[in-house]
Amino acid sequence: MSNINKNHIWIISKSKRINADLIHFADRKINQIKEYKISDFGLYLLDPKPIEVKKKLVGCEITYKKSFFQRFKTNLLNIFGLNSQKKTDKNNNLSESFESGISLTNIIMQDKQLNTFLNKIDSLLRPYDLVTSKLAQLDISKISDIKGICEGIGKNRTSLNLQDSITDKIHFIKQNLLSDISVILKKAYISEGLFELSGFDFTEYNSNNSHTLLCFKQNNISKAIVFNSDNNILFEVEDLNLINFLNLFNYSINNNENLNKSLYQSLNGKILPTKLFFTKNIEINYSKGNIPKTYQNFFNSYDIGDNKKESVIDTLNNSQFGISFSYIPVSVSGNNKLHTNISVIHDLNALDPIKNNFPNLFNQLNKELSLSTFGKYYLLDYIKGSK
Repeated sequence: MSNINKNHIWIISKSKRINADLIHFADRKINQIKEYKISDFGLYLLDPKPIEVKKKLVGCEITYKKSFFQRFKTNLLNIFGLNSQKKTDKNNNLSESFESGISLTNIIMQDKQLNTFLNKIDSLLRPYDLVTSKLAQLDISKISDIKGICEGIGKNRTSLNLQDSITDKIHFIKQNLLSDISVILKKAYISEGLFELSGFDFTEYNSNNSHTLLCFKQNNISKAIVFNSDNNILFEVEDLNLINFLNLFNYSINNNENLNKSLYQSLNGKILPTKLFFTKNIEINYSKGNIPKTYQNFFNSYDIGDNKKESVIDTLNNSQFGISFSYIPVSVSGNNKLHTNISVIHDLNALDPIKNNFPNLFNQLNKELSLSTFGKYYLLDYIKGSK
């Protein structure tokens, strides 16, 4: 792997052991202390605090009140144990969704003035939109609830819960349709293995900023705490697996040149990162016609025959771990597609079945491939695509 520009974005440093006598906080008795430094981006990924993201309001979901007959029917079915909530909701058609036909959400222009102009066009067209017309025709007495429908970067749709009365909700949607609104998410880590990145301003990233992360044992229980520059506790890490994610991502940045270049572009505002996803279920099936470049080089160096090559390739299909980084380019034309960089991380232990049969190959892999500092992992492959 060639050397990569040292000015790239970083996530987490190598760990170092800390003397317990040097650490005193909150009267805790702790041991087996490891210290990391994390960047502002690493802090964002770990922080359990809510984040604010911008999304465009493109429609609404209207839920209607049940009629007397529908309520009577539901109660009767409940009495006889025949009610199925999913079937009842489907049959009663209690909700319907409406989305704007003039949304320009997927257009992200490099020229900010042009972006402002396009948003102004959106606002001028708002009174003639299908959603606005539908809201004007509603009988409020028949409405149970109204939710907004938002569109984020990459055209992903999310539901927006609105507060106050039905009248206030209708007013909010009319006033903000096709406009960017602030949406509050509980934290950057939004679901298993998935991070929302649009809440982090990469253009304000400063590689010189760092924060202290201590991992330790307390009463034989593993814990981790993040400190600010004044050594005051910022927060306790709720899910320690997130630290493994940070290490894997940092390792991937340093070894996947495509990923590194993409992140460097985010610092310059040329792309807008959207999602970061970690998964053990990547399941890329390698075969003789689809061999990672690293192994192609090894096969060219060693004449081991097709049958033996197949036994090596079989091991590559086990113990894979995928890291995908998705983003939208900010283009001059506004023709934006969702791009994804995928790093395929492989556990070196998966090669144990071939260790004795191919000692030279295994030893060269073990020696030449860059191993992480937290386990026997290496970059097996990397993929780049768009849609």
